[in-house]
Amino acid sequence: MAEHVLHPVEHPVVASMMGWSAATAIRMAKRYVERNKPKRRKHAFAFAGLLRCAHDGCTVTAELQKSKYVYYRCSHGRGKCPLPYMREQEVSDRMGEVLKDIYVPETIAQTIVDSLHSDSARAEAERQKRIAATQHRIAALRGRMDQMYEDKLDGKIDDEFWTRKMNEWREQERRLESELSS
Repeated sequence: MAEHVLHPVEHPVVASMMGWSAATAIRMAKRYVERNKPKRRKHAFAFAGLLRCAHDGCTVTAELQKSKYVYYRCSHGRGKCPLPYMREQEVSDRMGEVLKDIYVPETIAQTIVDSLHSDSARAEAERQKRIAATQHRIAALRGRMDQMYEDKLDGKIDDEFWTRKMNEWREQERRLESELSS
């Protein structure tokens, strides 16, 4: 049986550990953003995502035919399905039949509208609070960077320490600025 032999090989360093960590953090942040942003759709179909197949429970998907006719069909997620293709007008008529007898009193409708406005206002306030907190963190970080530069000029810290901390803080600053822009 052959033994494995390790041969020492020296390669030049391509990236510093700090640069490698920064690149990894950027890659992970992009992956997080890609996973959590809504899927961009080419067409806005009226009943997309609302319907399930009565035969096998799969989602009902919409298709555009000849650039103007919209049809709905089973996505066939569990194999062939007997559900026929349905024109959007037919689906709309059937949904209208189901929903026509539903009555929502004016007071309840107004309560729902008020609740939606309240939720929207609360979400916007939270977003503004996050933006302000991030801007505050950026300002504090820049203040530290300025103070450290003055300490370097005064000879209180050495170049190696200054370079290391500045690189760390610049990376933090880039991350915070990317949070603001997204």
